Amino acid sequence: MRNKCTFLIPLILILLSLSISSHAQLWNGILQTPSSCSPTATTTPGLCAYSWQDYTGIPGGIPDANWTQSGSTITSTGSNQTSAINSALSSCGTNHYVLLGGTPSSPQTFQISGQLTIPATCVLRGGGATATILNMASGTYAAVSLGAGGVTAAPSFSSPITVSNANAGGTTITVSSTSGLSVGTLLMIDQLQDGVTVSNVGTEGICTWCDAGQTGGGTRQQGQIDRISAINGPTVTLEMPLMVSYTLTPLAVIVPANYYSGLENLQIYQGNAGSTDPQINMVECAYCWISGVENNYAAADHIDADWSYRGEIVSNYFSNDFLHTAGCCDSDVDLRYKTTGFRVENNIFERLHTSLMLEWGAAGNVIAYNLSTGNFDSGSTLPSSVYAIQDVAFHGSHPQFNLFEGNVVNTMGQDGIWGSSANNTAFRNWSMGTGEVCLPLTGRGTVNCTGSSGALANQAAKSFDLNAPNHLYFIIGNVEGSTQQSTLGTGYALAVAVCGSNVPSGTPCGAKSRQYQAAYYNETFGYGTTGDTGTQPIDNDTPWNTSFIHGEYGTVNNSITWVSGVTHTLPNSFYLTSAPSWWTSSIPWPAIGPDVANGNGPGGHVYSTTAANPAENCYYNVMRGVYGGAGSPYSFNANTCYSSGPAPAAPTGLTAIVH
Repeated sequence: MRNKCTFLIPLILILLSLSISSHAQLWNGILQTPSSCSPTATTTPGLCAYSWQDYTGIPGGIPDANWTQSGSTITSTGSNQTSAINSALSSCGTNHYVLLGGTPSSPQTFQISGQLTIPATCVLRGGGATATILNMASGTYAAVSLGAGGVTAAPSFSSPITVSNANAGGTTITVSSTSGLSVGTLLMIDQLQDGVTVSNVGTEGICTWCDAGQTGGGTRQQGQIDRISAINGPTVTLEMPLMVSYTLTPLAVIVPANYYSGLENLQIYQGNAGSTDPQINMVECAYCWISGVENNYAAADHIDADWSYRGEIVSNYFSNDFLHTAGCCDSDVDLRYKTTGFRVENNIFERLHTSLMLEWGAAGNVIAYNLSTGNFDSGSTLPSSVYAIQDVAFHGSHPQFNLFEGNVVNTMGQDGIWGSSANNTAFRNWSMGTGEVCLPLTGRGTVNCTGSSGALANQAAKSFDLNAPNHLYFIIGNVEGSTQQSTLGTGYALAVAVCGSNVPSGTPCGAKSRQYQAAYYNETFGYGTTGDTGTQPIDNDTPWNTSFIHGEYGTVNNSITWVSGVTHTLPNSFYLTSAPSWWTSSIPWPAIGPDVANGNGPGGHVYSTTAANPAENCYYNVMRGVYGGAGSPYSFNANTCYSSGPAPAAPTGLTAIVH
């Protein structure tokens, strides 16, 4: 049942609003707050960061450890149970969970033929990803919906509120009307693009939908979602600081969200590729979460989070998809439509198209300590022509102030297909620059990496790729390249699409400065598309001129790049004050970076090629996954993966498959 009414906020929300406070930021001395930097600079780095440690994720963490079961445990009947499960969910009550039966030793499969809708302050919980399985009879719907809206729901744009005095770093705004506003109301605050730093013009044209139809021209794509914590006359106090100064006809729109919906410890089994809906949608959802879930193949996206606020997607396994091609979907976890303050942590992404995408104004989110492996496009021809698709990407204008930390990925690339992004940070990631791609390239089937059935991605092999419309990117403490990448041809530490005075001597730049195949790159900047060699009209040097690159290790030159006058002492994290509860105790924290020594990854700066973060350790050492995903999906249990204690002995490792 879809509920678009304003939800009566539980007392816990009011208490949390009183307890939230900001702290000294972990990136102090390297980056700056929005109020002290230059967030719209285009000629010099603005060095703008955000208070990720204070304003991302659910305040106080996922809250349901002591919630009460609602009704009896639902057991499998072998027939369609969509209505029965939805009936139990609609009667869930405040701070309760609905439990589906099954144990790892005695699993239960539930047949569903329609969307399951989780209401506010309710959790749908199973006995584990190997114990409780939702079997989708067809692929024409989203399996699970969390939040106030359905798949295509959007806030009403018909009566926006005029905003003034909205300054970067501030927590108050002045509004033209407080009608319909109260403490706990979510506001989407945005402004018109400036056409320079913020633009909806990309390599494939103008993105007229980048603001979800708010203007008809896609020009209000820069913004954020925030929660009202106090109202005093026309002055509204917000939970989170503003990321930029909103001066270009700023408006606010009410987002009618549900609070505290959760999905835990089960598997969704997709039977075919007959849908453009995500497997899981989070629409207008605040403080919502997905944890311990295996999504076994996807017909479209694995998760879409739209107009949502401070949620968590943590310790899940997203395996395979049917199409492996761009179009309606990228078979990924996609934060969209100004979704703000999410934490996407400690997940495994295996054999998807793109794994993680932020677009259409997603702001202030943390994407951290995930493993992404085996991404590919179905247009590849094995073994000779295999495209290294970006598995971490910005696609539609204008993601801002997002943090990528501690991830292990094939390619970290911010594309420019539908416009700009700015003020985003990559910290302590390992970007390998290629990955193993295995058959089949479409559909569900036995994954085979043997002989010519598997190949390293040898086209567009880049570790970091910041495309033309993107500005102000801060690349700090990362490791670029891998043993696998170094086998793909001639290596280049850097290539820049347009030559300029700031391009280092000897760096390939300008026309025909980048090769699509028979070469690999640690970093490239300012190119229009993946196949661009430096000859597209959109090419420019702004991404290079406005990037801040510090403490960066590259395999081509076997050296670390430091910025003069900036500290070489990096914090363990830009948002965590200590190792999180799911951190594997045998893995040092941090496990990636210029200050990591004697590891078995590139330059010794990665602790382990099979355990550079807990998600990678889970995949290779607990689930016994294989580079390329041969035989996947594997058996996944979040509790087993992230229990304390030493990791099992590592398998042969990432170099086991040689071509």
